[in-house]
Amino acid sequence: MKRTVFALVALFFTFFATAAPAQNVGQANDPENCKKSIFPATGQTMPSTADTLTGAGTAVADDGTVQAGGPLRYRDNGDGTITDLNTRLMWEKKAIDGSLHDVNVSLLWSALGQMTIWDWLAAVNAEGG
Repeated sequence: MKRTVFALVALFFTFFATAAPAQNVGQANDPENCKKSIFPATGQTMPSTADTLTGAGTAVADDGTVQAGGPLRYRDNGDGTITDLNTRLMWEKKAIDGSLHDVNVSLLWSALGQMTIWDWLAAVNAEGG
């Protein structure tokens, strides 16, 4: 079975091109108002603790505690890319198959005699990606 993961390499930056207008959600430190946000949630579900001035293992208002934001929504474009429907960012769909799109491919910015990000980009464009 082919396992795919999302790459952290954005192909296009059409960030919030058609985002909804800002909403007045009250005080920024109010967790209930944060939950009304249209910004996508992180998906973190486990709250964290930290050692603070008030004591060890203090609960903190992180994403695991607040769990704010909209649901994560993605569309597989069928062309080797995934679109985040909340942010409109397009991501490369990664695989573990030894191809140009393998999750383990690591590229240099500039190097003689070694594949660089620019060689990879030319190869991806040549395959129609």
